[in-house]
Amino acid sequence: MLVDTSLLVRTSQPHHELCVLAKRAIDKFRLQNRSLYLVPQNLVEFCVVATRPVGQNGLGLSIPDAASELKRLKKMFPVLPDTPKIYQVREDLVIQY
Repeated sequence: MLVDTSLLVRTSQPHHELCVLAKRAIDKFRLQNRSLYLVPQNLVEFCVVATRPVGQNGLGLSIPDAASELKRLKKMFPVLPDTPKIYQVREDLVIQY
């Protein structure tokens, strides 16, 4: 199961009202023995949000702080490889559903 980027963002905001809920969701999936994964796209999306200014709906992190958060996330979840074939399957699913 892929972890949504919004969950990653919320777990990086300890004072956000949804942080606890995001962490509980992750814990619940783990208690159900679900395997949780990231893909490179998650990491790119996270980095974009993390380094965007707070006034523009971002986290306002510096590049070094965002890099630290990426490192933390990669320790929490395995990162699956991404290939052009995977992109095509994703695109097909989006179009189909």
